[in-house]
Amino acid sequence: MPLSRLFTSSLVFLSIILLSACSEEKVVEVGEKLRPVKTIRMQFSDAMQQRQFPGVVDAIQKATLSFRVSGKLSTLDGKEGEEVKKGQIVATLDSKDFEIQLADRQASFDSANADFSRAAKLVEAGHVSRSDFDKLKASLGTAKAQLELAQQNVDYSILKAPFAGIIAKRYVENFEEVSAQQVIFLLQDTSSLVVSIDIPENIMINSQRGEGHYRLFAEFAAIPGERFPLKIKEVATVADDVTQTYNISFSMAAPTDHTILPGMSTTVYVEADLDQASDMANRFFLPGHAVLQDSQGNYVMLVKAVEEGVGVVERRAITVGVPNVKGIEILDGIMQGEQVIVAGMSKLTDGQRVRLSGDQQ
Repeated sequence: MPLSRLFTSSLVFLSIILLSACSEEKVVEVGEKLRPVKTIRMQFSDAMQQRQFPGVVDAIQKATLSFRVSGKLSTLDGKEGEEVKKGQIVATLDSKDFEIQLADRQASFDSANADFSRAAKLVEAGHVSRSDFDKLKASLGTAKAQLELAQQNVDYSILKAPFAGIIAKRYVENFEEVSAQQVIFLLQDTSSLVVSIDIPENIMINSQRGEGHYRLFAEFAAIPGERFPLKIKEVATVADDVTQTYNISFSMAAPTDHTILPGMSTTVYVEADLDQASDMANRFFLPGHAVLQDSQGNYVMLVKAVEEGVGVVERRAITVGVPNVKGIEILDGIMQGEQVIVAGMSKLTDGQRVRLSGDQQ
């Protein structure tokens, strides 16, 4: 082969190689670079239509009964589990010492009263000085106060029920020496009951005051299938220092066919009514940073999958509601199942192709 032909063939072969390399490099350079996006799939609000909380039963009112004076028990009529009426005597102290003291104070008062009466007749005539008269008047006042105190001590030696209820607990035995303010009985009024629960602060924030939107009832494990209606009684507005929960108490009518006593455990159910539950179940919420706004109004950036791992961006106008702890409520513009971009939206344009991760398609 002539040298010139060989040289020409080599040049052609080299040109083909260089062109192929340039073509491959060009393909690499113009290859599509897709921006990855982070999305969330729109689902109806998962707000609970029913919540349940552990609760404890208590009496509608209760009191610890004690004497206001010290002494020796003489009678102890109240028995545990016994019903008592308002004003009924449940215990007494030996009152002999109090009665002796009362008689002594009565005599002192009578004497002071007689001295004062005589002086009152003589002071105007000048037979008793004004200063002596004032002293007698003061002595009478002191004697009267001491007499009243002695009478109170006699009255305080009798212990009466302040309201109708049941003797839940007796802490002493008869004939014991007891001191003032020592607890003798625990009295409970179980004509109506109170059920208390503790609410975590995150639920407290989302709660709505009032009972119009909820059905409240208690259930007991030992009474399956039966519900006991509740009404809100008190709502604490200060959290517990340790648990950081808020206490809510409900009133419950005492059942006639079951024995439910203070201290028993129960489960309290808070159930949204049908209208409220339906309304809550058909709401969308988005984090605040996912909702954009310009001169045309509020909008979001959606993405629709077009092939494996690839999606197309769509700008979508939306109508928003009132922001709350769940985020911004979306009233219109998004359907269930659609994917909303929640990061880097400002760098995207309508119709742009983006890369989806496997769990976002």
